[in-house]
Amino acid sequence: MVSAKNLTYDDRDTTHLRYAGFWFNTGSYNASSVGQTGTLSSTEDINANVTFTFPEPANAFYYFGIPRCCGGLYAICIDCDPNAPNFISIDAVNRTDDGKNPPVALFTHVFDDFGIHEIILKNQNDTRFGDSQLTIDRFVLQVEDPDAVSSSSPTSVLASVSASASTSASAFTHLLLPP
Repeated sequence: MVSAKNLTYDDRDTTHLRYAGFWFNTGSYNASSVGQTGTLSSTEDINANVTFTFPEPANAFYYFGIPRCCGGLYAICIDCDPNAPNFISIDAVNRTDDGKNPPVALFTHVFDDFGIHEIILKNQNDTRFGDSQLTIDRFVLQVEDPDAVSSSSPTSVLASVSASASTSASAFTHLLLPP
């Protein structure tokens, strides 16, 4: 049984996140409804994207952003074949958004095994509104934890995805069953 831990890559981490197109990378959010603040990158450029190559093997990733009230249609490609990319749509519209909400997991993917993967997240025109605003708070990877005590019993691995250092005490948990 493999134990896991989570590593957070903040939107400001340009060592691991490669932005293309026009981005506002010095933004922030103030989720006064829950007392959270943090950094946020965003773009309204329909041709903008960000590429994230995992710096270490992971068996799951989580993309956190803030749903938008008036246009939020994105696409994500995991381990893209440049000759035949397979983008998955992400509908990130929250029509009741008042600008006071914290980031949420907008996309999650679990792999069969730990490995190095590359994801491309891109903005798309949201024809419902005539534009789209893509937001990024962070990416979280679930990686092996060699320091954790492993159990030989067939139990589940419980991994909590905690908020980045720039946010206050927000967290959610994800239950991952062994393959």
